[in-house]
Amino acid sequence: LPADGAYHPAALVADAAAWHAALGGGDDAVLLGHDWGAITANALGAHPDCPYARVVSMAVPPFPAIRPRDPRVLARQAAYSWYLLYHQLPWAPERTWDRLVPRLWASWSRGYDAGDDLAHLAAATPTTAHRRAALGPYRAVPRPWAVPERYRTWLGSWTDLPRVPVLHLHGAQDRCLQPALAAGVDDAPLPAGSGLGVVPGAGHFLQLEQPDEVARRVLAFLD
Repeated sequence: LPADGAYHPAALVADAAAWHAALGGGDDAVLLGHDWGAITANALGAHPDCPYARVVSMAVPPFPAIRPRDPRVLARQAAYSWYLLYHQLPWAPERTWDRLVPRLWASWSRGYDAGDDLAHLAAATPTTAHRRAALGPYRAVPRPWAVPERYRTWLGSWTDLPRVPVLHLHGAQDRCLQPALAAGVDDAPLPAGSGLGVVPGAGHFLQLEQPDEVARRVLAFLD
């Protein structure tokens, strides 16, 4: 639980940059992230001071690459994204946490047995403060004026395209962010070596649903 209460992507990017130094990362280090971790990886990869050689993002592509042409995709996504508005409500998401989280997981990755994962998640969010922290990034994005000064150097890059090679992986049955919204990655002006991979038989939590296939694609990207 951060003492400054900062959860904006700029704060997450600052953390990921600091990990590189704290863990003694070299010039060949790679950052992998899923969902908010993907937003973080994409943003850091777009920053001039990115210390990582490559990034892998899963389930959320670089935002400038999201260019849907079919209005039906946008309409469907609006229905899928109801939780974004719900998370802005004070107290309600925290109080309904035990019902909310299993519902989201079941919706985003249909047919996946998340029992063990949800048990780990419950253990990691035992108090209202922990649940509020998990909701923090959702609530911080619409409030950029509240970002502490120490993170402002990282503020702008989360809406830019990565400057380092990026592999984006997306579950073919993802019902959190539709795979159609990731299709623009193939056409975006990304660095050489970048690419898009759609993983069959996987929803939103592709690294849990198809870990071997995700690992194979990541290793091929790094080879």
